[in-house]
Amino acid sequence: MAKKIKKTIPWFLVLLLIGLAVGIGLNLGETWVQADEATTSVTVGNVLPSITVPADDSSTCDSPTDVGSDVTFTATATDANGDEWKILVCETAGTTGVACTGAQWCVSSSVSSGSPASCSHTVVAGDYNNGAWFVYACDSTGCTADDNTYSPFNVNREPDFSDISVPAADPGQNIVFTATASDPDHNGDGCTADEVELYICDAAGADATSGCTGGTELCHAVLTGSNPTCDYSVTIPTAHGPNNYYPYVFDTHGMPAGAGIQGVAAQYTVNDVAPIVTSVILDDGGPIALNLKGSTTDIAAVSTDVTDNNGCEDITEATAVIYLTSKGDSCAADDNNCYQIDTGNCVKTACDGASDAVCTYTCTAALKYYADPTDTSSTWSGDTWSAEITASDESGSGSKIGDTPVDLQTNTALDVTETIAYGTVAAGQDTGSDNETTTVVNYGNSPIDNELYGIDMTGPATITIDVGQQHYALIAFTYGTGDTALKLEASKDTVDIEATKPTSTTPDVSDNILWGIEIPGGKASGEYTGTNTFTALVDTDDW
Repeated sequence: MAKKIKKTIPWFLVLLLIGLAVGIGLNLGETWVQADEATTSVTVGNVLPSITVPADDSSTCDSPTDVGSDVTFTATATDANGDEWKILVCETAGTTGVACTGAQWCVSSSVSSGSPASCSHTVVAGDYNNGAWFVYACDSTGCTADDNTYSPFNVNREPDFSDISVPAADPGQNIVFTATASDPDHNGDGCTADEVELYICDAAGADATSGCTGGTELCHAVLTGSNPTCDYSVTIPTAHGPNNYYPYVFDTHGMPAGAGIQGVAAQYTVNDVAPIVTSVILDDGGPIALNLKGSTTDIAAVSTDVTDNNGCEDITEATAVIYLTSKGDSCAADDNNCYQIDTGNCVKTACDGASDAVCTYTCTAALKYYADPTDTSSTWSGDTWSAEITASDESGSGSKIGDTPVDLQTNTALDVTETIAYGTVAAGQDTGSDNETTTVVNYGNSPIDNELYGIDMTGPATITIDVGQQHYALIAFTYGTGDTALKLEASKDTVDIEATKPTSTTPDVSDNILWGIEIPGGKASGEYTGTNTFTALVDTDDW
């Protein structure tokens, strides 16, 4: 069987034949297309920006954002379409278009894809602990939310400061400032509850870091839960009356309390206190020695320690009393035992202005010569003299009786008629019932008797008349009858005159001694003179 052989046309011959056919066709007037186009179309979808984790300006428990300050939200987003984007922060979840469905906190300007964007929100008290905040990345068509929600940024609200209590106080005591103050920021959000502190300044201006900036700090209460209180010790001396102060309350983070009484001038009151008399010295410690009849004796009660804690200039006057102790300081004025000294006789010294609390008062009385004695010679020997000084200001007075009473000395003194003139008496004769009189006046402060003696009278050529030729008596007498012969000093007599203790300047307290003389025969004529001595003795029986 013969084999059939299958023959094929080479590919290049096929191409040649096709080309010839085309050429023939062209040549025959036919139209042939060498290339053509097809229109394409596609819609690129908008992809919303993709946001990274946002931040809220690092507001923390320890460093919160104060009400009234701005909190800044920051994020970065990329847009697959390369569109610009912006950050949108809403109080509640949800957007409509490119706006918050609820309240908008802030929105940024548009930035390029991949660039960070930020916006700021001014914090109000209502932002505190109000739930999550919501952040969105928006292009011109819509917004995409971050996959997370965020707790509130930490808001620091101003402390509440509604009142302050400041009772009055005396100098040397404490003025207690108690503020009605607290802080609304509690620990319910995981932060420690805020506390409050108090500054009291004497001039306007304070901050939590430096304290009082406009003046001097009076006191400071450190951070406490509520109602801070601090004490200011009122210096001595301090004038009585109102004094300005300025209160400031701050919270844990240094935020000041709001308007109201924060930093507003107010006043605390320093009480008007009475003076204090600490010591009284009478007559430099005594004893008191009086002048005799005819003059007074200035006796002083002195206090070198009269104190007024409002200042010694606040003392308006002082009075005093110098008195027989047994009569008491309320005694009625009596020149024998009670000297009430008025303000005109009390002098203030050693007061050195408003900064000085202590001064000296000297109160002087003119004691009469007959003031009651208290030494061992007197009937008041168990008594003494005392002094009290009372210093006063507008609020009241303070008194002090001296701690050490003193004695007042007994004075025994007299004054007598200077001459006993017998006239002319013949030798061998006496004066009979013709008496000469000497008046003995009590010049001291005790009843007195009279110690009496004389000397011989001397005449011409040193001739003497014996002292005993003079006779005396307390009543009128006829020489040689009911009388007593005068003696020399060695044998002197005590004459029981009636001269009681004076109790007033007038009339004089006095008694009379009557005199007579006999001239022995043989005495030469001429003038004879001598001296009779009268000495005062305390009459212990006549007090």
